Amino acid sequence: MSTETRPTSGGDIIDWEIIRRKLESIAYAGAKTVTNLAHSRAIKEGRELSVAILDRKGDVVVIDDPLQLVNAAGAARGVLKRFAFDFRDGDAVLLNDPYLGGGRLHDFTIMVPYAFRDSLRGYIVVRAAMPDIGGDAPGSYVPTGREIWAEGVPIPPLKLYRFGKPQKDVMTSVLLNSRSGEEMRDNLDAMLAGVEIVQRRLNELYSANGAERMAASMAYTLDYAERRARARIENWSDGTFRAERATDHDGAGGPAVRIRMSVTVSGTDIAVDLSESDEATESFLNSTLSATEAAVARALFAVLGPGVPANTGSLRVLTVSCEEGRVANPSFPAAVNGGVVHLSGEIASGVAEAFEASADSGVGPVSAPRSLILARPETGEGNAVDLSAWAIAGCGGAAGRDGWGPAHLASRPERPSAEEWEIATEISVRRIEMLRDSAGVGQWRGSPGLEVVMDIPDDYVWTVSRDGETHTASGMRGGRAGSASALRLETAEGRPVDLGSVCVSKPVGPVRATLRFGGGGGYGDPKLRDRDALREDVVDGLLSADAAARDYGFELDEQTRAESTALAHANDDGRGVS
Repeated sequence: MSTETRPTSGGDIIDWEIIRRKLESIAYAGAKTVTNLAHSRAIKEGRELSVAILDRKGDVVVIDDPLQLVNAAGAARGVLKRFAFDFRDGDAVLLNDPYLGGGRLHDFTIMVPYAFRDSLRGYIVVRAAMPDIGGDAPGSYVPTGREIWAEGVPIPPLKLYRFGKPQKDVMTSVLLNSRSGEEMRDNLDAMLAGVEIVQRRLNELYSANGAERMAASMAYTLDYAERRARARIENWSDGTFRAERATDHDGAGGPAVRIRMSVTVSGTDIAVDLSESDEATESFLNSTLSATEAAVARALFAVLGPGVPANTGSLRVLTVSCEEGRVANPSFPAAVNGGVVHLSGEIASGVAEAFEASADSGVGPVSAPRSLILARPETGEGNAVDLSAWAIAGCGGAAGRDGWGPAHLASRPERPSAEEWEIATEISVRRIEMLRDSAGVGQWRGSPGLEVVMDIPDDYVWTVSRDGETHTASGMRGGRAGSASALRLETAEGRPVDLGSVCVSKPVGPVRATLRFGGGGGYGDPKLRDRDALREDVVDGLLSADAAARDYGFELDEQTRAESTALAHANDDGRGVS
């Protein structure tokens, strides 16, 4: 624990806590600015961004999105290592290299020093996802790519601004390496606007409190997070706990990939080792060590709960390791653009299971399988449309609550608006429904799956990497897995179109696409589920009478059966609730 600053009185602690909360609000304000001004749907709807405030040492004090804490901290380390003696007020550094703290090429980081009264006080980091960064296919997702250059252009730390002046040659070079240069420029401007908002608010806070008190508050914030984390972990059982997860294939249609996790809890320290995982693949389904650390931290924060602030202090309890050359720590220049979403979810899920064996915290499944499903105009005009943006499903049940509504922990998006989606993409949305009998069975069930039906125009091509229809969100503590995801394409005549498990830029003509996103995993023994809750699920159309009897041993009374039958007739194909 840091000894740089120690509480001296209750008044000091109260003041520092107030400052901590204000720092958090400043990070949120910066993130809101980026969200409002950015052009990309991934930022505006998918919330693929984060804003962090760091101290003078480069430790993340506050961040608006805990899921990006490790990546923000890792990118900051990469910048400070590159510009250790050449980074001052007025500079702004840009990078996207996944091997320097990031997860994938799409994730751009801008880092700037923060100075108050001509002295360095800390740093501001803004991260956001870009729509395209070159590579062999628009959208920069190439499941069959063997090297990072097939996926796009890795940008090392470069000064976008120097002494407050834009470096036009750097900006021009970055934009020329994207098929969506204009949209990327708008996003970068939004990120810089977020930086400016944070700088203004920090100036006000520093002016009101002084540099010494601000430094003391930052040190307190990091130490407080560590103390809170250790207080939670000291009640865990010591020992080594193992878990394993597997994908159906390697992302490019090759053999399955297995991730093996060994979690050792000793006192209030946690060590996670993934060195027994499979070797790195010759596809995009690799996870950089930073992305792997982020997935492990995601599981840790889920188990620790919201009472532990997400910052570098809380990560002092955690060590993550993996032998280089493994799928969870590939060697440069292995392709990695798929790992940050599609493999990281499996890592987070497995580690959370191991944590739960030690902690018995009641936290349910923290992630759900997610496939890559992109469609784009064949002419190359327009960005690839991420159809899996509709995957707002997979939220697992947990002790005391059902999974409902929000996405799994690997993301924080909002469900797209069908009307805005149609205007932006020219893809018509025909139907959106929750699926009956899709939620993972348990004392507390998972969230129901979701079905979205769309009409895809004639000139679109597809890039897909998806697991088979048996890969599901896991259940815990006797709960069962949720339903699997599925993709169905058919022509206007009703003829099925098979994309296979993997394809890149494959034209198929106009089709109607039915996407089913799997339900969340259940938690606890299904036989212990509350009968009133079961009755409500049946009446609401989330659970059929047959499934209630088969999975829960629950026989419907006549009134409930009548209400269920009436609803089934209203939805005559029996899918679920619209």
